[in-house]
Amino acid sequence: MTDFYDNLLVHYMMDDNANSTTVIDSRGTSNGVSARNTSLMHTAGVVRGAFELSDNDYITLANTPIYTAISSGKLTISLRYKWAGVEDRILWYSYGSAFNGIQGMFDEEIGIRLDAATEEEIDEVGGTYEYDFEQWHHYVWVLDQINETTFTIKMYIDASLKFDATYTGSLLNLSSAISYIGFDGIQGGKAGGCIDDFMIFNKSLSAAEVSELFITGRDGGCYRVYRGQDGIIDYNNVQAVMQLSDTNVVMTNQVLPPNTIWHFVRRRVSDCGLESPDSPIHKVVINSEGTMILNTPNVVQDLIIEPLAGGVMQLRWRYFNTGQEVAPTGFKIFIDSGSGFDWNDPVATVRYKRAVEHKWKSAALTHGITYKFCIRSYTTNAGETINTNYVAAKADAQGPLAAEGISASWETV
Repeated sequence: MTDFYDNLLVHYMMDDNANSTTVIDSRGTSNGVSARNTSLMHTAGVVRGAFELSDNDYITLANTPIYTAISSGKLTISLRYKWAGVEDRILWYSYGSAFNGIQGMFDEEIGIRLDAATEEEIDEVGGTYEYDFEQWHHYVWVLDQINETTFTIKMYIDASLKFDATYTGSLLNLSSAISYIGFDGIQGGKAGGCIDDFMIFNKSLSAAEVSELFITGRDGGCYRVYRGQDGIIDYNNVQAVMQLSDTNVVMTNQVLPPNTIWHFVRRRVSDCGLESPDSPIHKVVINSEGTMILNTPNVVQDLIIEPLAGGVMQLRWRYFNTGQEVAPTGFKIFIDSGSGFDWNDPVATVRYKRAVEHKWKSAALTHGITYKFCIRSYTTNAGETINTNYVAAKADAQGPLAAEGISASWETV
């Protein structure tokens, strides 16, 4: 488990516990809550039974964990929220004397924001961000103390940094703080929508840590496998589901036509259904017989042709092993003299020398004929690339005409 979870003060998983009103702190650190709940708290079908908060529902956090984190100068609040279309929703709030405190708020006009409140005013930190009706998103607020009254404040939505600002105010004035989920504690503002996986850290998480939190959650999740062609992945059809511990997966009912190339990717899925970016592409090649070719080496690069005397052609190319699925055994050289390439009959093979640059010379070719050359990398007992790029040149077996009437002169100096 990633080290930053050592700084997790509380994790309210919001399990509805078979339609009861239990809010669970999965850290087991006695950070209980007082949940003011109604029957609407049960939301069947939502992963982990995320709480659906009506105007009568909110949660009071015990032991003021937000104040504990702020007192250390480091605070990260993470939650997943699905907006229900009601304006001015309070997602979390912590305040001390009078109105001193901070709150994460969802406003119908400007979206998610963070407010830092004093007795005189409320400063809205942030800007206008898009939001979706009835769609889950991951929201993170990160505060990092510079001095007693100055903090840097960052907010992420689905691991994307939305603002990065410096705030000067009395955030530390929370000695008697009370903290809520879904309630502002004073004005009567409530939440609405669904809240899940509410976490408080006494650490200012980095962008990489926020990204990991977004992708994985604290625990659980799985991988979904998708496929596509020409770099276009079909995310509407899941080909397979893998457990986090799986190193391979068997996919049934895969009908892949001959002479096609397919790209398979997997995405890690959090417990709330949010997906990570694509994994590196795994390429599957189906040959003309409809058989899958397994791992293939990379395609050769920088192929050039050099006509030599006597109708000889010299090919030069480079092979880079970065990202290769398997190292090549060698290279197959195909020639087209006008009737097309015969992909079953290479004219020569060149052994892979574990060097970047390779070369090959042809025999003497027929004068005046244009020849095309294509090189494919291959690995014994595995696959062969199916690239069709080529270079071409006209064979010249005669060379330049003999020079006549040559004369020369010189003088001594």
